[in-house]
Amino acid sequence: MYRGITITLRNLSAVLLALILVAATVLFAAAEQEDQAEMSTMFPGMITESQIHDLAGNWTLILDGDVTRELELTFHQTDKYVFGYGFLTFDNTTQKVTAGGFVEGDDLNIYLLPVEGDFMFRLAFTIEDKSISGLYEGYYGDGTRMSGEGSGSMNVEDTTEQPFGFTPKKDKKSDSGAGSSD
Repeated sequence: MYRGITITLRNLSAVLLALILVAATVLFAAAEQEDQAEMSTMFPGMITESQIHDLAGNWTLILDGDVTRELELTFHQTDKYVFGYGFLTFDNTTQKVTAGGFVEGDDLNIYLLPVEGDFMFRLAFTIEDKSISGLYEGYYGDGTRMSGEGSGSMNVEDTTEQPFGFTPKKDKKSDSGAGSSD
């Protein structure tokens, strides 16, 4: 008889512990949701997932620095992550590039890499509606740097997705360099 009571007490304590853990989890989740709602009321500028800028589509950018570079990019977006492909044109040459980065508030940080070549661009832009502007830095494999300002906008009239090998709007000769450096 004593042994049966011990088993029952063990079962009871296990059940009580499980109930306490479930109650604590439910209360914690409810408190967290309440805290998030209170924080967004206290700090109206706080960004939530639903407030992330939607940048998916076709974009035209101009990068002004040692030479003027034109970018035709197609962005895709998953949550705050932006990625895509396009063409970089400068000095009558065009190169395929890939892009990847993220949105944080009104800031867009993108890295551009050529499909073939030894350079990289880092764009630190500010988003305003369907336009972006800011600064860029570029780096060659040999350590040479370039920098300047850039701006661009979404091509709202043409947001159809095109395959990676699409032809640029202008007839341009392809080359493997990124233009002159500083």
